[in-house]
Formats: sequence, structure tokens, C-alpha cells
Amino acid sequence: MSVFAQSIDMDLVKANEEFRQGVLSYNYGFFNKANLHFEKALSLKPDNALFNFWLAKVLYKNGYSSDAVAIWQRLVKEDYKSAFLRNRIVQVNQPIRAFDENFYKKDYVVSNVINSKISRSAFLKNPASIFPDDLGGIFVTSFSGSEVLHFNANGDLDNRFNGGVVGFSKAFDVIYLEDEKSLLVSDFGDDKILKIDSKGFITQTIGSSGRGDGEFIGPQYMVIDDKGYLYVSDSGNR
Repeated sequence: MSVFAQSIDMDLVKANEEFRQGVLSYNYGFFNKANLHFEKALSLKPDNALFNFWLAKVLYKNGYSSDAVAIWQRLVKEDYKSAFLRNRIVQVNQPIRAFDENFYKKDYVVSNVINSKISRSAFLKNPASIFPDDLGGIFVTSFSGSEVLHFNANGDLDNRFNGGVVGFSKAFDVIYLEDEKSLLVSDFGDDKILKIDSKGFITQTIGSSGRGDGEFIGPQYMVIDDKGYLYVSDSGNR
């Protein structure tokens, strides 16, 4: 009996890694670096719609809106995210309205400012998401710091969550579960959703790396509906 090894598309493997690095760079705010990674991925797999979609995103961020629109128009013809992209194209092509700086002054005032350097040992690096607690405080994810910070109603840092012994790879979004006094954290770098107790320890892990059911590639934002179902936006999966 002969056994044949299944062939592996190494170009796809390399392209997926370049794409992953591109998404990481994008979420760090390193748009030029992200652009290079996406172009490398497309040099290996030029027809990949997902790679093209993200290249257009970073081109738009870098100010090349006409190039981004050209890619979006091509993807619409391929029926990739067509409804979303048609709306996006219309938005980009609309003339920019003058910003009325007095609009927000009518209803909102600045009550507190949290600086990036909180203390000698804690830095708020690349905040990605924010969620209120039940006492007027907020939870903030520090994407580059790989932790979740809690600020009380006065804006003072009073707790830090880094996932205990296992730790976070890249904490992206956070949801506070008031009834359980626990947190849900999307770990962008480790492709998981983590449940954290009030002491900062991981009590439950949801998902793993991959493209199948219940698998993630760079999970980002989360929301829970009125029936208790959790929805997660997954940057690397369609």
C-alpha cells in the first residue's frame, strides 16, 4: 500500500502569513507597513478577493482614495461584498462637508482626559475598544500593551487585566458582563475569545485559529444581543 502526501500550496501559506502580518500592522496603525504586506500577499495570490479588499482599506487610509475605489469597483463586479462596497464607493465619492466644530459643543463637554502615560509602570498603548461598567467606570483595551485597563468614575486607573499566567497576545475588544462581574476579551493575536473573572484569570476560552466553524483569524469587535448570543467580527475570515 502506498501513501501519497497531500500537496501543500506553499504560495498560499506564505500569502496568508503576509496577510496576517498586514492586518496586524493595520490595527497597530502602521499603514505603510500593512500596505507592503498586502502587496506581498497579492504578488503570490493576485486574485484573492480578501487580500484585495484589505489592500483597498489601507490605500484609503493612506489617502489614495481613487486607487481604493478602483479595487472596490473591481470587487463589486466579482460580487464580493458588493452591497457593502457599493455603499462605500458612494460615501467616498460624495463631496466632503465642512465640519461644524460647534455642533458637539451644544450637547457635550469634556469631563475627563486619560493620558497615554498613566503612571510609571502603566501605559495606555494603542487603545482599541472601550466598555462602561455599572459604576461609571470604563474598561479599555490596550492593543499594544496586551492588557485591559479599568478606570473608575474619576478617571483613575484602579485595575489591570493581562490574562493571568497565559496572558493576552493582543487584546482588541472587551465586554463587561455585569451579572457575572466578568469580562469577555477578543484576543486578536491568539485567535480566541477569552472570559476573564474579577481576579483577572481566564475561566473560559472560545474558538481557535482557522477558517472553520468556531474558528477565528484575528477576532475584533464583539456584541451580545438581547437573547444572549455573542457576535464577533473576524478580520481574517469572510
